[in-house]
Amino acid sequence: MKHYFGFLLAILFLFTLTGCWEKNSTSADDTFMLWAGQKPDKNVRAIHGKYWQSAHLSREYVVYLELAPTVEWKLGFIKQNNLHITRDTPAPPKDAPSWFINKKGLNIWRAQPDNGNLYEEDPQTGHFFIFEEQL
Repeated sequence: MKHYFGFLLAILFLFTLTGCWEKNSTSADDTFMLWAGQKPDKNVRAIHGKYWQSAHLSREYVVYLELAPTVEWKLGFIKQNNLHITRDTPAPPKDAPSWFINKKGLNIWRAQPDNGNLYEEDPQTGHFFIFEEQL
């Protein structure tokens, strides 16, 4: 009985520590997978990505993505996340990668209510830029 209790304790300890490591990625597809929980499909292509997730049990993360989505994917994402176009010209996040652009002429989207996340669309290329931070 004593060995059985020790075995159960070891299994419990293993499950407690599983997933308690920091996650980092600069691979576009891996970043999309870590962020969305699934691989990009035929409706969206990940071009650039940067992802960081804390080692805490809570899901604290920062993600940057550049996507080439279909119109259907983009419209579904906008609706699902309750995004509204705004005239704000926010400053880029401090640690934004060089490919995460914040140039004039972009369509800027924000959630309602504003949660600090940033979504930008380049109307010339159709590329969609995502910055989300959950800390």
